Amino acid sequence: MAYRARVPEFLSPSWSAAFAAAIRETIVDPDLGDGSAVLVIGAQSEEIRLGITIRAGTVAAVTGPEEDTVEPATVIRCDRETAVRLASGAESAQAALATGRMRLAGDVRGLGVVAAAAPAIAEATAELRSRTRFPDPRSG
Repeated sequence: MAYRARVPEFLSPSWSAAFAAAIRETIVDPDLGDGSAVLVIGAQSEEIRLGITIRAGTVAAVTGPEEDTVEPATVIRCDRETAVRLASGAESAQAALATGRMRLAGDVRGLGVVAAAAPAIAEATAELRSRTRFPDPRSG
């Protein structure tokens, strides 16, 4: 019988660690430039931070409290329900921005670099996404 890794819940500490590990070796075209963005999910007292940095063609995830993360070029904020809907494909980022459920702050050029690297990040995290358990977005 084949071993199947435990199914992590989206945004749990084990999921964040698995995400960081999955993209640790991801390389993108250095001509993209350097960039960074952090997704801040939830209310300040319970916020979850997931950052992505790209430096000299190397992608890295940064997770943890604000004081442990690098200063991102772009900050993306949304509530947990919106984050689940975005990650599970139930809603597009454009719709979340248009309705105000997702907000951007900072230098959007940094986000552009991260967005350009999105296909490589998606490929690196495909296995994790396939076994991620997404909670009901309305469960908060």
